[in-house]
Amino acid sequence: MGIRASFSVFYSHLVEVFSWGRGEAAVAQSISFVMYMAFVPIIGTLVDRFDPRKVVVLGVIICGIGLILCAFIKNLWTLYIYYGIIAGTGICFISIVTYSAILSRWFERKRGFASGIATSGMGVGTFLLVLFAERMIQIFGWREAFIILGIITLGVLLPTNGLFLRSKPQEMGLEVDGLSCSLSLDDIRKNDYRFWDALRTRKFWFLVCFASFALMGIQIILVHNVRFLVDKGIDVKIASVAFAVVGIISSLFRIIWGWLSDRIGREWSYSIGAICLALSALWLIFVYPENDLPLLPFCFVFWDRMGSHCSFFYGCGSRFV
Repeated sequence: MGIRASFSVFYSHLVEVFSWGRGEAAVAQSISFVMYMAFVPIIGTLVDRFDPRKVVVLGVIICGIGLILCAFIKNLWTLYIYYGIIAGTGICFISIVTYSAILSRWFERKRGFASGIATSGMGVGTFLLVLFAERMIQIFGWREAFIILGIITLGVLLPTNGLFLRSKPQEMGLEVDGLSCSLSLDDIRKNDYRFWDALRTRKFWFLVCFASFALMGIQIILVHNVRFLVDKGIDVKIASVAFAVVGIISSLFRIIWGWLSDRIGREWSYSIGAICLALSALWLIFVYPENDLPLLPFCFVFWDRMGSHCSFFYGCGSRFV
């Protein structure tokens, strides 16, 4: 999440340096999501058949290499290939698909709350990487910043996932949710779906539609947010800070929304969150150079809604696995 969010900072600088159209440059992020849609079924199969840790490590390597290659961008096509295809593919392997599958093996009864805690790191990552990327660009330039970000991705995510990630609690002598041996996971999941059964349900296809439209709206804001605020007359540093700082707030809301979804249901919690997203997007209309106060409620509500998004898909999506 932090890597995707940091693209908005690079995007603003790339548009200025190369004098590209914004739509042309934003295609790179669109390509990364095309790669996401193409690889998600493959990643799901790999996670089921092999150690998820190997899938994550492979993704980290691909993502890190892609980010380093972005330092050698010369035209739109190299942007599309290095970021959209290569880095985008790597991000797919370390996305919500892989970790939701792992999480479903560890937690059952309080999966929403667990997913909230697990995804709270996304908000921290957004806070750190957006500010870090902007700072590195100011000091060294955008090419060097890409290299540094790629090296950090390899240097931090490779050892943490390779050494500490465990795909199931049994590897550590634990049981799912601390269950006793007399109560098996199969007993709890007796109402879960098999893949072909899920394809025949409206619930599954509604989930697919929700995911598609939600990600579409969220990514439009993530990609264009910094540049949009700059166009409004907001200084790029203030825009980056506003976008990053509130990412830390989302960490708290991910936990709250996860806890809430366990109690009122995924559908209700997500519906409330979707309304928050719509309101936050409309609120951007009121942002002007002489009136940047509306930035606060926008960032607060937008990242609040991101918390419900993650808890919903971690909780609901894993019901089909």
